Amino acid sequence: MIVGIIAIVLWVATVIGYIIWNLNSKVAKLEQIAAKQKIIIDSVSAIVEESNRQLSQVELTDAFKSDDQIGFFFRNLQNIQDSLNHYLRS
Repeated sequence: MIVGIIAIVLWVATVIGYIIWNLNSKVAKLEQIAAKQKIIIDSVSAIVEESNRQLSQVELTDAFKSDDQIGFFFRNLQNIQDSLNHYLRS
């Protein structure tokens, strides 16, 4: 009788130990993925900020305010930059 109870307890402890080990390994993998994604997001954020700074400098010169194709492209570029700035502030 005692041997049966000990066997059941050891089996339950083994199953619980495996579950904990499995979940811990999954958490470790997710932490690595989150760290890589944070690096990527920080890099993209820096690129968007630099792009915003450069676009603001170009906008101050009023060189692209004409109605030709370059002006059209510049306005679209400004709209894209505004959308990116919105996500940067969020």
